[in-house]
Amino acid sequence: MKHAGIALIVLAAMAIMPVAAQDTKPTADAEPEFSNVFFGLVDGKLIPLERQIASVHVKGGVLSGFSGFGELSGPHSPVRFSHANNLQLIVKPLANENHDPNQDPDTIYHVREVKSKKKVREWLFGKVTASHYYNRLGEGLLPVKWTKYGNQSLRVTLGSLPAGEYCASPLGQEVAEQRVVTVFCFGVD
Repeated sequence: MKHAGIALIVLAAMAIMPVAAQDTKPTADAEPEFSNVFFGLVDGKLIPLERQIASVHVKGGVLSGFSGFGELSGPHSPVRFSHANNLQLIVKPLANENHDPNQDPDTIYHVREVKSKKKVREWLFGKVTASHYYNRLGEGLLPVKWTKYGNQSLRVTLGSLPAGEYCASPLGQEVAEQRVVTVFCFGVD
């Protein structure tokens, strides 16, 4: 009888306790865990891109001038997209005291086409002759459309891409004083 009384008290307490409301909000878009890491977005899922440490090389000579190249291992990325219309990438901007959340993403990131060679992929970023410096950073950059994605990330929508090799990275890193840079690569078939 004593146990039946306790059971009735427990049941009564459960009956008057507020029932936890089920979350009826739509689930948030999946976002990258870390800043400055690019992902492909396919059917609402984040697809990791190939992460490479690019090296910076200088080629040439005194008479022909010197050219600076970014170089990636292998002629093709193992991450392939078969559809090239409106391909989307996701990146979470670096959050720190120097970052303005309203800053134009084109001043922070870029996506570029890279040339596939026999054993490497590369892009030209500058050339120096005896009398001139030619900045080539804009060559190969793709026109993109940026929109906010989720709570903290950005979506970059690329136009129609021809078959080829591409990479995304924070803007200007390949000409930093460092001799290497992290880029995120993919290919289109």
